[in-house]
Amino acid sequence: MSSQPPSRSAPASAGGVRDLNLVVLHGRLAAPPEVRPADPGAPTLRLLVVVRAEVPAPRIDVLPVSVAEPPPDLFAAAAGSVVWVVGSAHRRFVDGPDGARSRIEVVADEVRVGGGP
Repeated sequence: MSSQPPSRSAPASAGGVRDLNLVVLHGRLAAPPEVRPADPGAPTLRLLVVVRAEVPAPRIDVLPVSVAEPPPDLFAAAAGSVVWVVGSAHRRFVDGPDGARSRIEVVADEVRVGGGP
């Protein structure tokens, strides 16, 4: 991974407002990482991260995360492993038999397995 994270914010507009696309997740893997073939280069991993929330009402979210150039320890992570993810949200479009569909996934800039950020 590069030592400098990509910029997630746009330049300030005339009104001084910046857009920001930043996602930070702390949860557990729902399943072992899934290796996906990539264009030339390293494989991409797909993670399903379970994040529990209590406010405003109890719920469980399972969020898809894609990781390009994953760290070596991530390949061996097991379901239930604690992970920290820092990245950005992306909307993906796919054509299906029922027409175009979209989904949101987190594209990770950094993933750490274990207890701390």
